[in-house]
Order: sequence, then structure tokens, then C-alpha cells
Amino acid sequence: MYPAKSMKYADDCLYLEGMTQKKIKGAFAAAKEGGQPNLKNKVPLMRDEECIEFPLDQTTITRRIADESIRFIKESVKEGKPFFVYLANPMPHIPLFVSPEFEGKTGKGLYSDVIAEIDHNTGRVLDALKANGVDENTLVIFSSDNGPWLLFGDHGGSAKPLRDGKGSTYEGGQRVPTIMRWPAKIPAGTECAEMATAMDMMPTFAAITGARLPADLKLDGHNVLSLITGGADAKTPYKAFYFGNQGVRSGDWKYREGRRYGNWSTPRGQPKPKPNPNEKQLFNLAEDIGEKNNLSDKNPEVRERLKNLLDENRGKQESVPKKKSSKTSAAKLPLLEFLDCAPVQGTRYEAEFGGMSGGAAAGPSPAASGGKQVGSLHKPGAAVAFNVDGGANGGEFDFRLGYGSLKGATLTVDVNGVKQSARLPKTGGWRTYKAVRLSVTLKPGKNNRMEINCFGGNLDYFDLMPSGANKGS
Repeated sequence: MYPAKSMKYADDCLYLEGMTQKKIKGAFAAAKEGGQPNLKNKVPLMRDEECIEFPLDQTTITRRIADESIRFIKESVKEGKPFFVYLANPMPHIPLFVSPEFEGKTGKGLYSDVIAEIDHNTGRVLDALKANGVDENTLVIFSSDNGPWLLFGDHGGSAKPLRDGKGSTYEGGQRVPTIMRWPAKIPAGTECAEMATAMDMMPTFAAITGARLPADLKLDGHNVLSLITGGADAKTPYKAFYFGNQGVRSGDWKYREGRRYGNWSTPRGQPKPKPNPNEKQLFNLAEDIGEKNNLSDKNPEVRERLKNLLDENRGKQESVPKKKSSKTSAAKLPLLEFLDCAPVQGTRYEAEFGGMSGGAAAGPSPAASGGKQVGSLHKPGAAVAFNVDGGANGGEFDFRLGYGSLKGATLTVDVNGVKQSARLPKTGGWRTYKAVRLSVTLKPGKNNRMEINCFGGNLDYFDLMPSGANKGS
């Protein structure tokens, strides 16, 4: 996380770690165009739209957020106002921080200490509800946004006995614990095994409070008040729940398509499991919550029914009309030739020496040119720009571009405000380089501005030479 360049600072903002406004401005001034300043994990503490502490002492944040919630509850009750508190603890997201009071308290490591501090301060908030006489008729929901970040090992948590974690469509990445307390409405000690999601919270809160939602508002969630209050016959409103385009659950059955192991399933520094094939998996979650037994071959009828649901949902998504871009469409740039990366042909421009923007970034390249590659061109607006020489007469130039691409790329070239585009074939990998030969028109002189975006590829270099100057090469 980084501070925003446009962030407002309160007049009485507390600056820690020797930070000053001068240093903050200097860090942004030194950053590459479109890049981030050297302020990673310097987290601002905001009140409304102003920063009141920078960088935040993160060892204090769990307690301070609870303090603020308690203050708000007390003021709301005093003024006779109903209240809504959304308390989003930054912990246990990495990097982990804990107060001196809880450091080493559990004897089970930093992650456990962090959880213990969250637990303690959650109790303080519940105590505040009771002290202010509103605990009986206040709905409290404690939950999480996703499963553990296994990439960070003992700093990432665990979802056992569920499979995998954050970033995965296995249950360990999607299913999270949820505890609700509402003594006036929820019988003590009840459990609910029906499916509900965080998307259901808004329509449910609207039903509880009598708030009217806009008639034209399309909701993904449902009113699950009957599940919350423990109705004996209450059932999930989800006939089918989709895990993006990778899986679907219906009742106790879950069908999944994808790699056996997720990209984030192995802690850093440990080798990833091999092989990692694409699989079609069917699990009965009522009998196998850990998703260990693939029942796809034993239950072909269930597998096909759920596969058809998933395929149908994909088709619906693909049929949704895409919003028309407000940008001027680019003319087609003719692709003349696809060839191996070649020695210098004309004037060579190494990509890393261009003006990078929109998140484009240079990194090492194994290409024959020995230069650096420019990647991150998948980011919206990412590009690299140059001033190129059109010579004394200008005219048509051969444009030879060295690039790498795993699945193919879309090249857009803006020359002096005129955009052209071409679809480039894959090269065999992000760091496997090929070249393409195209044609561009330049005006005389060195003030031709060329901006290049290669969505889906990494750039290494490009060469320019007048057309026909090296025929047969």
C-alpha cells in the first residue's frame, strides 16, 4: 500500500519516522512516471478525507479502530440515533503488526498474537453495546472477506480442514467463518448450514430497517433474514452459486474446472507441486468439506448437470453487450512479417529508454539484444513513448518490434496523434522473443512522437529504417 499523491493532510497531521511534507513530495518527484514512490507500506491514517497520521503506527491500529467504534456507538446512543458501524480491521493482512501488550502473548507466533488482539478488541466493542444499553437489539456480524493468504506461510493463516486459500475457487479461498449475535432475534447457540454471502448483507439490512432500495437497482445478493433468525424451514435462496467462470455449487454438489493447485497455494520459498494439470472436479461438500475426493467419474449425471449450468452462465456473461469506448478507435496497422529477433536494422530504440507511463515498468530481458524488457502493459493506459527521427524527408518507415507474449498481444502505435493497431501472434512465452515488421509514416525531423502499447506482451526494442532501404533482409 502507498499514499496517494493527491492525498490531503490535516493541519495537525502527526508525522512519524522522520517523515515531512518535503520528503513526501520528494518521493513522488523521484518516482518514475506512472510508478509508485519509495513509500511502500507507509500507511496513512485517515479521518474522513484527510490524513491525520503518516505513516501510521500500525502496532496501534487494531485498538484505535475499536476506540473509534466505541466512541461512535456512545455518541449515537446519547443522541438517540440508530447507527451502523463497519469495522474493517486491517489485520491480519500482511505485513502483520501487534501492540506491545499482545506481542508474544499466545506463545504461538505473531499471527496468533494478532488474532488475539482482534478478539480482545471485538470484546471491547460488544461490552460498549451492553454498557450503552443496546446490546439486546443490535445485530453484530463478525466475518472475513476471503480465505488465508497461504503464500505468506505462518503469516497467512489457515483454513483447515478446507482446501487451499485466498485466490482459489476451492472452499478454503471462498468459505469464511461468520458469527452473528442479536439476542432479541437470534436464539442462542443456533447454527445455520445454509449458503449465504457477503452480497446478501445490503438487501438484508434494507429489509430489517425498512429502507427502500431503488426499483432499477439490480442486486446480486438476497434477503437472508429468515436464515439469520433461525427459521426451522429457512433455506438458502441460491439455487446455483457461481465461482466466477471456474465453478458452480448447487445444493451439496460443487463442480470445478481449473488447475489442481492454485498460484498462491504454496508458501514463498517452497517449490510448487508438480504436475499441475487442468481438472474437472466434482465434490459432495456435505460429505467431503475438504474437497479431497473427486467424484466426477462416479456421478456423470450430476457432473453434466452442473457443467451445463456453468456453461450457460458463461454464455450469459459473453452475451452482455460491452460498453462502447469513448476513445477514438485505431486504424488497422498492417502486419507485414513475423520473424526471429534480428541484429540492428536501421536505428534501434531500446524500450526501457522510453518514457514509461500508466504502470509500465522495465525489467531484465534474456533477449538477444541484451537490453531490458518493458512489461506491465496489461494495465489500463500503460505505454512507452519516444521521440523518433524521420530523417530529412520523412515518409514510410519499416518498424521492427521485438516482443514476447504468452498468448498473443494487441499492439497500438500512436505516431504524432494518429493511432494504428495490430494483433500480434504469441511467441511462446513472456520472455521468448520474436519480432514483427510493420510500416509507419513519419514526418521529417526528430520530433516524431511515437507511443506504443502492447497489451498482453512485453517490449524489448524496435528498429526504424526508411522503407526499401534494406529490401530482402
